[in-house]
Amino acid sequence: MIKPLQLALDLFGHLTEQVLRPAPRTVAPPPLREVAAAPETVHARFVYELRQSAKRRSLSIEVHPDLSVVVRAPLRMSKREIEDFIAERARWIDAQLEHFRQAPRMPLLPSFVDGAHHCYLGLPHRLQFDAQARHGVERRDDRLVIGGRAARDALTARHALDRWYRARAAEEFAAILAECYLHPRFQRYPCPTLNIRAMR
Repeated sequence: MIKPLQLALDLFGHLTEQVLRPAPRTVAPPPLREVAAAPETVHARFVYELRQSAKRRSLSIEVHPDLSVVVRAPLRMSKREIEDFIAERARWIDAQLEHFRQAPRMPLLPSFVDGAHHCYLGLPHRLQFDAQARHGVERRDDRLVIGGRAARDALTARHALDRWYRARAAEEFAAILAECYLHPRFQRYPCPTLNIRAMR
């Protein structure tokens, strides 16, 4: 996560030289696109990191799983307007923070070994390697059973799980797309082709 900028002030210098010697002319640096301010306390319940940008036109609040709160605002917006915006949404922020406190912690980089936890539709599932089971991946309650040749090693299991996730994503998104196209507004347009891609 990006931490607030820390400004260092050099208090050491020769006052005499500063007075007698004219200060050199300097060209002002271009304004920063984004400025991160120090965290502020809101109602003594949480802290937030303020990031102001000259290109931004609206306010937004982000609550992250690591319990950090980021507020994005236009550079010229007053501090009072920003604080009022946050105060209006303080209860929502509290609810999101509590949600993440109660949610099970998942590793940032999941491993592909027996017993590792992976999420499916937002819920944690435990990997179970079973060489005697059918080849591929099968969901059983809160487990993802990797069977047959897919359970040979971590790399093979990873490829099998990736194919399984892509197939499930295609099913879920196709159902959502079909439901959207039941609306009269979309029936005059051809339904687009659905492509599942791995994004960065």
